[in-house]
Amino acid sequence: GDLTTVTESRDDVYNCSPADESGPEVVYRFTTDVSGTLTVTVDTTHPTADPDIHLLDADDPQACLDRDHLSFTESIGPGRYFIVVDTFVDGGQALTGPYTLTVDLQ
Repeated sequence: GDLTTVTESRDDVYNCSPADESGPEVVYRFTTDVSGTLTVTVDTTHPTADPDIHLLDADDPQACLDRDHLSFTESIGPGRYFIVVDTFVDGGQALTGPYTLTVDLQ
């Protein structure tokens, strides 16, 4: 993905972190019928990009289960989840750029 081409910016702060995520975001929704270990990783080679990843169990920033700058692993059960790639904002500057998202459920 590329956060420089995204205009959607609806969630600024999540219950799992006080970080300023008021830049643009991309939301990925998935459903699983099995329990497992979910690993989510975001990577960027752009020198000023700073995408952060969040795992939500509802379409609500107050439903955040996990958040990290680069990668997290979370045990999940059957259900519907949202992975949000959101842009960190530093000093009023949204640190957008291209990213690669990797999702693995074992």
